[in-house]
Amino acid sequence: MEKCMDVQSQGIKQQIKSVITLDYLTNYIYIEADKEAHVKEACKGMQHIYSNTKPMLVPIKEMTDVLSVKSKSVELSKDTWVRLKLGTYKGDLAKVLDVDNVRQRVTIKLIPRIDLKALANKLEGNEVGKKKKNFVPPPRFINNREMKYMHIPVERKQDAITGEYFETIDGMMFKDGYLYKTVSMKSISSQNIQPSFDELEKFRKPGKDSDGDMAGLSTVFANRKKGHFMKGDAVIVVRGDIKNLMGWVEKVEEESVYIRSNIPGFKEFLAVNEKELCKYFKPGDHVKVVSGAQEGATGMVVKVEGHVLIISSDTTKEGIRVFADIVVESSEITFGITKLGDYVLHRLMQME
Repeated sequence: MEKCMDVQSQGIKQQIKSVITLDYLTNYIYIEADKEAHVKEACKGMQHIYSNTKPMLVPIKEMTDVLSVKSKSVELSKDTWVRLKLGTYKGDLAKVLDVDNVRQRVTIKLIPRIDLKALANKLEGNEVGKKKKNFVPPPRFINNREMKYMHIPVERKQDAITGEYFETIDGMMFKDGYLYKTVSMKSISSQNIQPSFDELEKFRKPGKDSDGDMAGLSTVFANRKKGHFMKGDAVIVVRGDIKNLMGWVEKVEEESVYIRSNIPGFKEFLAVNEKELCKYFKPGDHVKVVSGAQEGATGMVVKVEGHVLIISSDTTKEGIRVFADIVVESSEITFGITKLGDYVLHRLMQME
């Protein structure tokens, strides 16, 4: 940069168009110019550049790779939601349990897709019939009683590292009905994973208490956008010492949300971290879903179950289950088909 400014001050025309360095390719720089002589002249007299080294022309096929931007990798941690990229479980939702950054592997749990009949035949040494092409068993939790009924041997083993006990079937590890696998980081997708409410409900084993819907809320919180809370929003505290306190948003400063509580006579504003707050609605409110699988849907809240809303859809009149945190109050109404040929919804027509 100093040499560039020095040449400019002397009124000499610049022959260099750009200079690029890459974080992942040390000890090299890329210089854009029309001629090799221009590159040599620009490097002459500069420290840390070997002038006796002949500049190498970047092949045209590699030029786009030089200027490509690497996507920011998502840091994996425990309880992160991911999806499998390959095999029988391609596209399936899984939860990260352990991360080994040295070996680039993660331990995950997911709902098994096991063909029990084929597995039983295999373990008994019977001939397994030819599977249908692209056949994928449906996801379902493993049940020990079902294993016993089908004469599938189940071994109970203790993990040498964690000390946890697992049921082992044909080399596969299970616990509480879930399949536990250790896979390569390259075989999972962790960017922009937003499980739908239905997926989270299916992932939670029936009868298993998982602290209500807090596991699903954590995922929703992680995908919040800037400006999520606005003045006037009705909110409820979902974590911390003042859990279940309700109020209204007065102002937002970075991660702190100042709320006016519903406690009679208490006039001071309370500062609450945004990760401890969730939006609150009551039956009769008309709302719009702003993210997730049901994005764009509108309807009236007919029931509130914790932090989950049951909405009567304006379009289908059927119930929709969504998290309260991905909903806003709205007078907007969405319709299904509004036009059929020359006929438009709500237009006056003359009957013949």
